[in-house]
Amino acid sequence: MRPEQVLDVAEQLFGDNGYHVTTIEEIAAGSELTVGALHTMFEGKAEVLAAVLKRRCVEMRVELQAIRAESRPGLDEVLALSAFYIGYYAALPALGRLHLRAYPSAGERSPELAGYGPSAAATKYLFIEAIERGQREGAIRPGRPLWLAAMVQSLIMFDHSLRYSAEPTATRDDLLSVIRSAVEAPPAS
Repeated sequence: MRPEQVLDVAEQLFGDNGYHVTTIEEIAAGSELTVGALHTMFEGKAEVLAAVLKRRCVEMRVELQAIRAESRPGLDEVLALSAFYIGYYAALPALGRLHLRAYPSAGERSPELAGYGPSAAATKYLFIEAIERGQREGAIRPGRPLWLAAMVQSLIMFDHSLRYSAEPTATRDDLLSVIRSAVEAPPAS
């Protein structure tokens, strides 16, 4: 089995069960490897987690740079960033669950995941820059960009969390409409 396949198994287990509950034995069994064979690829569970998050971080960075390179107006960039995250988590639900576990409240990373993958602050900064630009353009409502960015991220993650409950979830377009309504400048009177 290739290391990428081990990372797929680990991502699923970490997302489903959490980092602490998942064992190296479960990762090995799910990968159809012995623990010894797994250790030839990774020193331990922490290194597997780091590899899972690094792999996705690299993928995300490429996509986010492409969005930023388009030089959209601020509001359009907020919506493009939001659409990317909504789609990414929908395509990789285990990663979304892992992120929900990694950042359980207010963007604070859980201690066992410190040092791995992108920080919530780094992601928030992308939204803050777009919000500040949108405010200068008059398209985004006044208010602290940090708070508006946190609100947008919270809406995305709340919607994602509903996908694992009995609650109905919004469509992508409905959620983007809610995000637009939350940040768009009110019409001039």
